[in-house]
Amino acid sequence: MADKITLSSPDITQREIDAVVGVLETQWLSLGPKVREFEEAFEQRLGVKHAIACNSGTSGLHMIWHSMGIGPGDEVITTPFSFIASSNSPIFEGATPVFVDIDPVTWQIDADLVESAITPQTKAVLPVDVFGATPDMDRINAIAAKYHWRVVEDSCEALGTKYKGRPAGTLGEAGVFGFYPNKQITTGEGGMVVTDDDEIATTCRSIRNQGRDEDAGWLAHARLGFNYRLPDINCAMGIVQMERLDEIIDRTEEMFVTRRAMRRVTIPVYSLLDHRVFDASLKKNYAGLDVEDLPHNFFAVSASLTTNDLHVHRHGPTWEAVRASAAIPGVLPPFITRSGDVLVDGGIVDNLPIAVMRDLKSGPNIVVSLRRQDRWRVQGSYESLPTRRGVLRDLLLVRWRKPTYPSLANVIVRGMSITSGRRLEETVEGRDLFVVPAGTEGVGFLEWEKAREVADAAYRYMAELLDRAGSLEALLKAGTQAASPAELTGTVARAN
Repeated sequence: MADKITLSSPDITQREIDAVVGVLETQWLSLGPKVREFEEAFEQRLGVKHAIACNSGTSGLHMIWHSMGIGPGDEVITTPFSFIASSNSPIFEGATPVFVDIDPVTWQIDADLVESAITPQTKAVLPVDVFGATPDMDRINAIAAKYHWRVVEDSCEALGTKYKGRPAGTLGEAGVFGFYPNKQITTGEGGMVVTDDDEIATTCRSIRNQGRDEDAGWLAHARLGFNYRLPDINCAMGIVQMERLDEIIDRTEEMFVTRRAMRRVTIPVYSLLDHRVFDASLKKNYAGLDVEDLPHNFFAVSASLTTNDLHVHRHGPTWEAVRASAAIPGVLPPFITRSGDVLVDGGIVDNLPIAVMRDLKSGPNIVVSLRRQDRWRVQGSYESLPTRRGVLRDLLLVRWRKPTYPSLANVIVRGMSITSGRRLEETVEGRDLFVVPAGTEGVGFLEWEKAREVADAAYRYMAELLDRAGSLEALLKAGTQAASPAELTGTVARAN
C-alpha cells in the first residue's frame, strides 16, 4: 500500500495531554473555569470585548444568526466556495443563502459582485476567510453600511491572519473560529464567537447553554436555547494550543537569537561552524514534526550536489528540511540523505525559487524580496588582511574586532545572493508580482536578531501598497507598468 500523506494533522504535545488529564482529575468537566480562561485567551489575542466558546464553528455561526434575529424570508449573501457549514448556518434559522462568485485571483468572495446579488430580502453578508486569507473587507463593510446589513465573518480557517493589521474574525460585527483537527489550533471539536457587541455576546452565552442567562438558576430559561457548550476538557487543550500558536516563529527566534545556535566556530576542515550545536537545536525544536504535518503550509528548498538541481522538501522530518536548506557551503557541512545525496543551501542555484512556488500554487503570487540593495564596500584596504598568525591569535584569544576585511562567510553569502538574484531577474513571464520594499536593509549573515524586525517592516510595506492600489487586481496590473527588475528599489514590477 502506498504511503498516505495527510492533508493536515493536529500538533499535540505532552503539554496538551497533561492539561486534559489535569481537568479529569477535578470535578469541573464542563461549565468550569477552563471555559472562561480559554475565552480570555482569545479576547487578549484578538483585542475584542467578548469571546464565547461553543462546541463547533457551525454552532457559533448559528448562535450569531439567532442573536441577530435573522430568520424566515431573510437572505444572506455569501460564497459557495466554502465548507457547507457556512451556507447551512443561516438555513438553521429559516434564512436563505445567496451566492456570489469568487475572485479568481484571491479565491475569496468577490466584493465587486456583492451588490449584484441584492434583493429586498437581503439582511446580511457572510464573508468567509477561505484557506486562511481574507476577502476585501473594507469594500464589503462599506457596502454593508450603505444598505444597513449585518456583517458576520467566518474565520474558522483564519486564526492568526491579519487584514491591514487587524486580526481576522474582528472585521465584522461578529466572527467565528473553528477548532476541528485541521485548523490552526484544535480542541478536538470546538468553536469561538468573538464580538464587541454586548447584546450579541449576552445572547450567545445564553443560547449556548439552553437559553439560561448568566448567573441564573439551573431551571431558569429566559429564551429558546441549545446545548452548544464546550467542555472544560476541550478548553484546557485549547488554552495550551493558543499558547503555542506562534510557536514556530518563537522557536526559530529562540534558536537563532537567544541560544546563538549558528555562532559556534569549529576547526575549518569541513565548515566554519560547528553543525552539532545547530543540529541539536533543530532536533529539539522540531522533535517529531514532519513537514506534511505542520499547521502552516511549508516547504524548504535545498540544492542537490548529486543531481545538480534544486531539491524540494515537502515531506519527512522538519529538522532535516531546515538543516539541508540552511547548509551554506563552507559555513555548514552539507546534509547527507539516507540515500547518500549531498544537499546544500538552495541559494547556490536559486535563493527565491519561483518555479517551485508555482508548482505548489499556480498564482498569481506576490514575491517579497528582502535582499540587500546597498553596494557592498568595506573600510579596510587589501593590505589590512591579517596574516595567519594574526588570525590564529584572534581565534585563540576569542578577540572580537569590527571586521575591516570581508570574511569567508560574508563572501560566500554575497556571492550566492548575486547568483540567485541574476537568475531571478532573467525570469520574466508576467504572472507573478515581484516586490522589493523601500528601505529594506535585508538580513545579513548571522543577523538573526533582525529577522522579525525586517519581516514586520516588509509586511507593513505590502499592506500600505495594497491599500494604495485599492485591490490585489489593481496592484498586479500596476506591476506591469512599473520599472524593470534591475530598478526595483521601492517599486513593484512583474519579474516572473
